[in-house]
Amino acid sequence: MLSMSREVLHSRYRIPRSYRRARRKHFSFAGVLVVISVVILASSFLLIRFRGHDRQGEEGLQFSERLHAQIQDALAQLGIWDDLIEDGDKEGSVRQIRIRVPDDLPLVLCNLELTRFIKGLDGEVITAIEHPGENKVIIEAGKWGVVTDEIVLIKAPDITRKTGKIAMIIDDFGYGGTELMRAFSGLNWKLTFSVLPNLKGSSSIADMAFRSGHEVMVHLPMEPRGYPQEDPGEGAIFVKQSSGQITKTVRKAIKSIPHAVGLNNHMGSRATENRRVMTAVLKEVKRQRLFFVDSMTSNRSVAYDLARKMGVKSAKRAMTIDLEDDPEAIKEGLYELSKLAVRDGLVVGIGHARENTLKALREELPKLQKRGFRFVFASEAVR
Repeated sequence: MLSMSREVLHSRYRIPRSYRRARRKHFSFAGVLVVISVVILASSFLLIRFRGHDRQGEEGLQFSERLHAQIQDALAQLGIWDDLIEDGDKEGSVRQIRIRVPDDLPLVLCNLELTRFIKGLDGEVITAIEHPGENKVIIEAGKWGVVTDEIVLIKAPDITRKTGKIAMIIDDFGYGGTELMRAFSGLNWKLTFSVLPNLKGSSSIADMAFRSGHEVMVHLPMEPRGYPQEDPGEGAIFVKQSSGQITKTVRKAIKSIPHAVGLNNHMGSRATENRRVMTAVLKEVKRQRLFFVDSMTSNRSVAYDLARKMGVKSAKRAMTIDLEDDPEAIKEGLYELSKLAVRDGLVVGIGHARENTLKALREELPKLQKRGFRFVFASEAVR
């Protein structure tokens, strides 16, 4: 019974050979399908990764090309000229740029501006390591975490930037209301505002300029060669006036502009050529302890030389930046003025109370300051 039960039990669970053969065939076919699927998926994944790496490498190369094409312009905005920039040795796929940084430009500022520049090119700063003992900063830049370029900033203690000081005078305040003065007053650089006297808003405009931290001057109207077609306006100095009349006119003008520390001429191409007229003007300027700036509306003006002889602190205008009332032309004027500042060390520029001049100053003064130019009051330019 026992053996019989085992036989029955065994036969009950036995799988026929024909079925087992069929099962093996079935599983073999399914395994092949699985292997093929895995191979296809793996190939696709590798292909995607290969294409991804290829795309990343291409983007890295494009970034590096843009960096090398534009870095000189970016550094020029800091006052670093081309002779201070050189391509170093190439190590593998990494290109090197070596920059000698002038002594008056902090390395940290240069580093910060280059970081902004790199990000603006859709790149990334991967590392930026300062070496204080060597006065050096090494910046690694690239794309997707891969370094394409090494920028080495090296302090050059024997070099300073080609810069200078600019005294910017803005003329003709008083014609309009206070809105334009309010806008100019918001500029956070040392500017001197010259206000026309004897007008309804002259006093309040001068007060606003002073309270905003800017310097105030009297913009004294004087007779131009083109008079009467060109009208200098109320309270002007004319050649036909006696010296006593000129003295009273100047005195009244100064009194109408609170906080004024200096005076320059509005128009006056004829008046400034006349020694008697300018002697009377400058005597009162000296008596009131003001300085004088010759606006140089005539290349035959005697005003500056006469002021120097009379012991009046004085200066003369180097150029007017907005003879053409166009933002781009005014920007060009500012950069021409900055070149004169590099040449002469300190220059006086004149602009006018206009919207386009305001726009140009607002956009370009920060750039000039970044390049190392300093803006000073007119009182700092006289001697």
